[in-house]
Amino acid sequence: MKRVLFSVFCMVYLTAAENIALYAILTPGGEPHTLYNPGDADIPHPFPFYNDRAKDPVHNYDNARAVCTFLLNPDTNELQYAVAYSEMSGRATMMHFHLGEAGVNGPVIQTVFGEPYTTQEPLGTSAAPPLYGKQAPKGRSAFFTGTYKLQGNKALNPPLTVEQEKADLLNGKIYLNIHTYLNEAGEIRGQVLLP
Repeated sequence: MKRVLFSVFCMVYLTAAENIALYAILTPGGEPHTLYNPGDADIPHPFPFYNDRAKDPVHNYDNARAVCTFLLNPDTNELQYAVAYSEMSGRATMMHFHLGEAGVNGPVIQTVFGEPYTTQEPLGTSAAPPLYGKQAPKGRSAFFTGTYKLQGNKALNPPLTVEQEKADLLNGKIYLNIHTYLNEAGEIRGQVLLP
C-alpha cells in the first residue's frame, strides 16, 4: 500500500512539476481609466444589457481585490485557474482575459463570464463562449475554478495564434479585468505573471 501511495504521489508531483505556475492580483489601482464612486454624476453605462442592475445597491470599491492562480500545461495549452474576488462595488458583470501590457488597454482574448463575448465594441470579441457562463457568480465576493484551453483569437487584427497567446501569457502581456455596473470599463485589473 505504501508503495502504491508513493507511486501516486510521484506521478502527481512529476505531472505538477511539468506545469507552469502563474498568478494575478487585481486591484482598482491597476485600471488606467477613471473609476467612479457611488453617487458620482455622469457615470457612463455603455452596455444596455446591464441596465437591470441600475437599482442594485452600490458600495465603495476601495477594498476590491482578486487573487488568481494558474497552472499552464505547456504541452496541452490548458490553463487551470482559481479566482477569488471580494468587496466589489456590486455584483460583477464581466471578466475577461485581455491582450496588453500593464497600464495599456487591450482587446479581449477570452471572456471568463458575462456579456458580451461576440461583437460588442470597444471590448472586442472573445474566441469562444464564456468559460464560466454569461452570468457572473452571485454577490460582491466569489470563488470559482475552471480550465481554459488556449486557442488564440482569430477576430483580432492581426489574428492571435495559440503560440503567440502562450508566449504573451508567459511574458506578462495578458491581463485580467473584472467589470461591475458602477465601473463598466473595469473595476479591478491585474497582469498574469510568473512568480
